[in-house]
Amino acid sequence: MEAAGKRWVVHGSRSDWFTLYGLGDCHLGSKSCSEHTLQHDIAIIEADPNALWVGLGDYGEFVGRNDKRFNVGNVAPWLLPHIGELGKATYDKILGYLDPIKDKCLGLAIGNHGQKIATLTDQGHLHSWLCVEMGVPNLQYSGIFDLIFCRRPRVKNPKIVYEAPTAGSNTRFRVWYHHGYGGGRTKAGKVKKLIDQMSFVDANLFFMGHVHDRTGTDLPLLGADEECNKIVHKTRFGAICGSYYRTYASGTISYADQSGYPPTSLGMAKMRLLPEERYVEVVASFGNLEHESK
Repeated sequence: MEAAGKRWVVHGSRSDWFTLYGLGDCHLGSKSCSEHTLQHDIAIIEADPNALWVGLGDYGEFVGRNDKRFNVGNVAPWLLPHIGELGKATYDKILGYLDPIKDKCLGLAIGNHGQKIATLTDQGHLHSWLCVEMGVPNLQYSGIFDLIFCRRPRVKNPKIVYEAPTAGSNTRFRVWYHHGYGGGRTKAGKVKKLIDQMSFVDANLFFMGHVHDRTGTDLPLLGADEECNKIVHKTRFGAICGSYYRTYASGTISYADQSGYPPTSLGMAKMRLLPEERYVEVVASFGNLEHESK
């Protein structure tokens, strides 16, 4: 677990809204990865000047020939010519996707798939390499960081900085992130994992991946003011941040297919923030009523 420091977002107006996305579980390199959906979501972040995002790991599938899960029939066609250098080829692909939105990134965590290939192939440097190439903090597997919105007059385009601005009005959110852990078939079981973390970690905003679902929740808490003469209600907000791994896809037999997992919602979850009011909305259910799986 990392104490991942502070980052400031310098902006100009009391009325500025920001959208904070949790993006992870892309599983690039697998035929089950919906690259179409990933491209769509990256374009949304790129087009929004007030978008921010945190990477939650498992950007690649990273299941190579020395992994018992390996099945050449599940490998994406673009990766087959590079199967002997699967780790580097996948990270190159990941960098190509994420590079256009690197200036809005608050840091990149690693997931269990990235951790597994690092262990099996002694390529532990690849996640660090990706962070260096993108110029963002390495968040490891889990941790906490402070996201501080600094309002300064005449700032038109928000910017992330890692040293405290010399002036401005500050609003802080403490952010907890975790790639995620365990399995589970029901949404209730997955939400319970998130609530368990929310119950004992001192933070405001919680982001978790791994379980290939997209949902949100909140945890109300009771306290008192500084003088201890008024009851104060505090709320922690959490999101399970989705996936780009299609449970069922034509032309491939995935582990999820073999295990009979239910289909899951593709894409990323988000929180909308109004820093001036310390107001939060968790947005985790959205999309078309029907769409082709691609």
